[in-house]
Amino acid sequence: MTNSKIILNDKKLESVEPLFFQLYFEDKGNLKNKIQKIISLNKNNLIFFSDFSKNYFKAHEFDFVKNNFLTTKPLLNLSRHLDTKNNSYSKYTLKKFAILDKDFHLISFTQDFNLTSSIIYKLQNSNLIDKKCRIQLPHLINEPIFRDSGSGNFNINIYLTKMVC
Repeated sequence: MTNSKIILNDKKLESVEPLFFQLYFEDKGNLKNKIQKIISLNKNNLIFFSDFSKNYFKAHEFDFVKNNFLTTKPLLNLSRHLDTKNNSYSKYTLKKFAILDKDFHLISFTQDFNLTSSIIYKLQNSNLIDKKCRIQLPHLINEPIFRDSGSGNFNINIYLTKMVC
């Protein structure tokens, strides 16, 4: 129970685990405000693209993630299970996953949305996302959130993208 108190109290976390605090809570591109912006849009049927975006959301809004997402499996994880589908855990995970065939909103943190698009198409070709589903552009949110450690330029964006099925 002590860990929960530390994680939920970010000031105490800063003194106990400064690297973890810096990674998740230090103001980088107004991340917390951008997470709040997504929450305030009150969109239904949310899905994460990767653990990267899921973990940041969980660090800031654990209950929101717990209560508002269609699946606990990010799409990138499902794609990796397709690559190892001879593995018994991957077979189980893929078999248990229900096809996404209704409109949903995808949250991704990425440098380039092309990777996200290619994973979506891969999942469609494997019948995990219905083939009739399409990425609706422009993105509902497409804003910079993380800086490149070398140049200092923002190179990772947060995307909220509607998938229309």
